[in-house]
Amino acid sequence: MWIVKDLEAPRSTQEIALAHVRSNYNHERIIFFSKNQTDGYGTNGRVWISSDRSLAVSMVFPLNFNIADNAPKVLPLIFALLIARILEKAIFPKQVSLGIKWPNDLYKDRRKLGGILLHLLSTKRKKRFNKIAVLGIGINIAWLPGKNRLNASALYECLTSAESFNTQNFFQKLTTGIDNLDNDIIFLNPATEFQKRDIFKGEYISVAINKHQTVSGINEGIDEEGRLLIQESSKSDITKITTGSIQWR
Repeated sequence: MWIVKDLEAPRSTQEIALAHVRSNYNHERIIFFSKNQTDGYGTNGRVWISSDRSLAVSMVFPLNFNIADNAPKVLPLIFALLIARILEKAIFPKQVSLGIKWPNDLYKDRRKLGGILLHLLSTKRKKRFNKIAVLGIGINIAWLPGKNRLNASALYECLTSAESFNTQNFFQKLTTGIDNLDNDIIFLNPATEFQKRDIFKGEYISVAINKHQTVSGINEGIDEEGRLLIQESSKSDITKITTGSIQWR
C-alpha cells in the first residue's frame, strides 16, 4: 500500500522526502507530489525549472530486490526507462516516443521533457533488503504560450490538451511497475532497453567528466553497470564513464 501526500507549493519534494526518511521513516511506501514546487533539485546540484503545468514527485520505498555494488549507477537509468514507458501509454491515443539522455534525462523530440534523481539511503534495520530509495521525478506536462524560454519539451502541446493527463493513473502504473521491477525486462537487461531509447545512439559525442576533463568519441551505449561506453579515436579500448554530462554540439 502506497501513501500519497499532495504538497502545496513546496521548495522541493525531494528535500521533504529526504528529511522524512532521516527523521521518522518506518519503512512505509510514500509518494510526495506537487504540481508547483518552487526550487526543485536537478542533476549534479543544478536547479530544476518546471513548466507551467508540471509534476514533481518524490517516491520513498524500501528496495524489494537485492542490489549489487553497481546499483547507484544503473538504477536511475532503469527508473528512467520505466517512467518513459509509462508516460508513452499515459498520453494515449496520441503516439509519442520518448528518449533518454544518459544518465537520467527524459527527452521528447530531442528536447528535455523531464529528469530522474535517485538517492539511496541505508537503514539500520537488520533485514535482507537494507536500502531505502528516494526517487525524484520532474516532468513537464505543458507550457503556456510564449513561456518556454528554455526550449524544453512537454508531454502536451498546450494546457487544454494536458487536462487529459491523469495523475492518479500515472501513480498507479508507476507503483505497480516499481513493485514488480525485478521481473521486468528493463531491470533484467537495462543495456539493451536503453539502446532503444538512447537519443545519441551511435553518434559522436563529448562528455564533460569535470571542469577540466572531457571525453569525446562514438557513443557505444552503456554496459550492465550503467556506465557510458565511448570509443575514442585515439584509443583501441572502450572508455567507460561512470559520471559525466553529455554536451550538446
